[in-house]
Amino acid sequence: MTTEHYLYVSEIDLSIDNGPGINEREGVDALTKFGSNRVTCMVPYPKSPGNYLNPKVVYVYPHHSSLIRYLVYLFASLIEIWKVNRKRPLDAVIFRLGMTPFVPWMVSLLIKKPMILKTLAGHSLYEIRQRPLPSRTMGMVTYAFTQRFIKTCHAADTVSLQYLNWIEKTVDFKKDRLVHIPNGVNTDFFKPGDIPNPSVSSITPELDYVLGYVGALEGLRHIQNLITSLQTLQHLGRVGLLLIGDGSQRRYLEKLTDSLNLSDRVIFTGNVPYSDVPGYMNRFDIAFDLSMVPLRFGNKVHYASFSQKIPQYLACGLPVITWDTLDTRFLENERIGSCVAFSNKDQITVEVAKLLSMDPAQTKRMHKRARSYALNHLSTEILALTRIAFWNRVRSFRSGL
Repeated sequence: MTTEHYLYVSEIDLSIDNGPGINEREGVDALTKFGSNRVTCMVPYPKSPGNYLNPKVVYVYPHHSSLIRYLVYLFASLIEIWKVNRKRPLDAVIFRLGMTPFVPWMVSLLIKKPMILKTLAGHSLYEIRQRPLPSRTMGMVTYAFTQRFIKTCHAADTVSLQYLNWIEKTVDFKKDRLVHIPNGVNTDFFKPGDIPNPSVSSITPELDYVLGYVGALEGLRHIQNLITSLQTLQHLGRVGLLLIGDGSQRRYLEKLTDSLNLSDRVIFTGNVPYSDVPGYMNRFDIAFDLSMVPLRFGNKVHYASFSQKIPQYLACGLPVITWDTLDTRFLENERIGSCVAFSNKDQITVEVAKLLSMDPAQTKRMHKRARSYALNHLSTEILALTRIAFWNRVRSFRSGL
């Protein structure tokens, strides 16, 4: 029996310790481990090979966000893909779209294999229209090529249920060619711990409860809502907020904290090593992710929420509070968190009070449910096998099996 052969191509540098880099790194590791000889992964050579270098991965010339380098990367990728296919014929090529759709578009012309898209998200015209003029112009051109390429693909997965609806309506991409596969988490790395990172304990010694957030301090994260909500929670004890990360809004958020006389309750750590993140999370009593991604449906704007931090929080056994979106309602359905109406600070206060007021046995059961959900539905192993099964279905359908 002939074993299927898939090539997965991503433009992301897996050595970078940011959100996309980490998420992609763990996904590629899972595909190379559980895909056995069925999946070949191809990515740019890492900028920091000492940080990450997987011998099972095929590396090509790195682009490092330079236009000239990107052109070289484009042609190097085409040559390498042709070589992989010649050595062992491919059943499909899977892409995670990067800066442009030009590599997958040219590959579709070159080797005439089924094209599948992985983790399709972030290609929203609404977001492009918010950019400054030069970036907006380039974004509109890239957007047009991207939409045209998406239409020609045989199938795709997306991390967002709301984005799935948006793609179906705006790109005329039929739902039977789409599947929802959420962001995953390395459950061996993110896990509950009885003893938090020692540096965390030293900066939160006087707090009875710690609300926490990990990620960029940017406008779409709505951190100001957390800070202002903190004012109304002090009747529960010394409730603090631990913000792990940095970003363009940090200075504004620090000024807001000072103006509300909450400097002793809100702790800004700045960026921390990725290896320390689970230790910080294990100091949280409740984790937050208030990220919102706008998607325009005709004259209306709907919101998606698919942060990779949510699976990480759950893997650490933490209840999570988010805005109420199609993507986050599973938290309430599974009784592992709460969803609040967008920008409703009063409801944030109510849900925090509800979670902090549970007795120890209830809290323990919620923590166990959160961890179990991550293990059974969001682990990188589970999602890698889910993706390969999806690719097999696409292959079987096209083969008429």
